[in-house]
Amino acid sequence: MLSFEELCDMASDECQIDYLVFDSGYHVRDFSKRVSRYFDEELEAERDVREYLYEFIGYEDTFEKLQTGEEKSFQMKKVNKNDFYIDLYIRYHLPGNVYVVLINDMTQRVQEEQAILQDRNKNELLLRELSYKNYLLDKYRKATYKSIPMVHVTPGFDIVSGNMSFVQLSGYSEYELRKKTFGAIVDEPFVQSDILKYMVQDKIYTTNLNLKTNIGTLVHVNAIFIPTFNEKNQLEDIIIFTHDITIHKNDKEHLLNIAYRDGLTKLYNRIGLDDRLDFMVEQNEPFVLMFLDLDFFKEVNDRHGHDLGDRLLQCVSGRLERCIPAEGFIARYGGDEFIVLLRDNIDTAGITKVAEKIIESVSSRYQIDDKAIMIGVSVGIACYPKDADGKFQLLNKADQAMYRSKSQGRNRYSFYGDITDCIEAVQGLEH
Repeated sequence: MLSFEELCDMASDECQIDYLVFDSGYHVRDFSKRVSRYFDEELEAERDVREYLYEFIGYEDTFEKLQTGEEKSFQMKKVNKNDFYIDLYIRYHLPGNVYVVLINDMTQRVQEEQAILQDRNKNELLLRELSYKNYLLDKYRKATYKSIPMVHVTPGFDIVSGNMSFVQLSGYSEYELRKKTFGAIVDEPFVQSDILKYMVQDKIYTTNLNLKTNIGTLVHVNAIFIPTFNEKNQLEDIIIFTHDITIHKNDKEHLLNIAYRDGLTKLYNRIGLDDRLDFMVEQNEPFVLMFLDLDFFKEVNDRHGHDLGDRLLQCVSGRLERCIPAEGFIARYGGDEFIVLLRDNIDTAGITKVAEKIIESVSSRYQIDDKAIMIGVSVGIACYPKDADGKFQLLNKADQAMYRSKSQGRNRYSFYGDITDCIEAVQGLEH
C-alpha cells in the first residue's frame, strides 16, 4: 500500500495536481515541486500558510469541522493566484494530523472558455452590423411595426412618427410625439452629435436610455439607432427600435446586490471587495487599505451567543459607515474582519484621523437589549503602491500590520513597516 507521501507525489507527477500540506497551527509542512509558481514568493516550511493563501483567512471554523470529521472536504473554485486560475480541494488527513490541499491548475480551461465567449460576441456583433442595410431594414420595419416599439426621427432627431407599441410605451399619442424631439423624451443628456458621428460611418448605434413617459415615470430601454441613406449616400432618416428592459435592469441590480453584499451587515462582501480592488489597482492611483479585526468578539459570542454577536456586528457596521468619508469603501471580509479603502486624504495625518475615529467609535459601549457590551478593534494599514503593487500583497501587508496592533496591546492601529521581528510574537494569537 502506498504511503501518504507516495500518494501525494503520485498526484503531482502523474495527475499534474499540485499539493500543499499544513498542520492545525496553519504551518506549512510539505508541498509539491511546482506549487510555488502560484505565489509571489517561494514556499517555505513552517511559514504560516495564510501568508500565501489569503483566502484561508476567515475559514478557521471550516478547518475545525474538517478536523473533527463534521465535514469531509472543502473546495474553493476558480481562485486567481499570480495569473493562474486554480481549484483548491482540502481534506484532513487524520494519521498525520494535517490538512492536505490539492491544487488543480484550471488556467487553460478558463482561457479556452474566455476565447469561446469572445468569438461568440464577435459573431453576434457582425450579425447586428449586417442589419443596417436598407433592404433588410425595410423588411424589419414591416415585420416589427406592431410588436417592437419603434420611432422614426430626422437627422436632427425631430420625431416623424412612432408605431403603436412606442405610443403605448411612452404614453404619448402619435400627434403629441410629432411635436417633440427624441431628446425631449430622454431623461439624461442626449448628445446627438456623438450618435450622428457614429452612424455616418454606416454603423448601428446602441445604448441604454431612460425614457420619460407623459406621466413623468421612467422606462429603462435598450435603444438601437439604425441610419438609412439616400442614393447620394447622405443620412436621410433614423429608425430607433426600443426594448423595455426595466424589469431586467431591476432584476440585475437585485442580483448584483445579493452577489456583492453581505447578508448580515449589508456592507460589501469579499466578492464586492475583490471587484473594487481590481478597479482601483487598474486606475493605478494611490489608495490606502485598512485591515480591521475586532478585539474580544469571540468572547462576546461565547458568553452571549451568536444571535447577539450578529446584532453586535450590525451595530459595528453602522458605526464604521459613519466613520468613513463619503468617497471611502468598506467591506466585511469575513467573521469579525472588515476592510476599509480610502482614496482621498491619504496623507499620514488624514489616514491617522480616520483610524483614530474608527477605534474611538468601535470601542465605545454597546447597549443590546439589557446587556452592555465592550469590544475593541485592531487596525493594520498598508498603502498602494508604496507597500505593495498587487491586491493580494496589499491585503497581506495590512494583515501583518493588524497583527502588530494585536501584539502591542490591541485596540490600536499600525502602519505596515519592517515587522519581521514581531511576526513570531503574534503567531498563534487569536483574533
